[in-house]
Amino acid sequence: MSEEANTTSVQQKRQIPDREFVIAWQSAENADQVSEALGLKRSSVVQRACNLRKKGVRLKVFPKPAFGRMPRDEAYYADLNDLAGEHGDLSEEVTAEEPSEEETTDSDDENSDL
Repeated sequence: MSEEANTTSVQQKRQIPDREFVIAWQSAENADQVSEALGLKRSSVVQRACNLRKKGVRLKVFPKPAFGRMPRDEAYYADLNDLAGEHGDLSEEVTAEEPSEEETTDSDDENSDL
């Protein structure tokens, strides 16, 4: 690797003082704005905020991005079941309260050693 390539990569890495970081973080509405303002990766900005919080700096917490998640009610899952039925056979209905066969078998095995 040439010296020129080494110099370029070192120049690209910009060290942001903590004071500048805190001002940018507290002035922004989300981590993307901070990363854009400081010229850093979003993941680096979020990690730095976490590290500063661990050291006692009380930075504000941005709301988590939704990434397409939305509250889902029973009707949503009923629609998915209908869709699944249209495209193939459905499995047996499972309720959350009933233990699976594996859970019952495992508990019987544990008690047999007593």
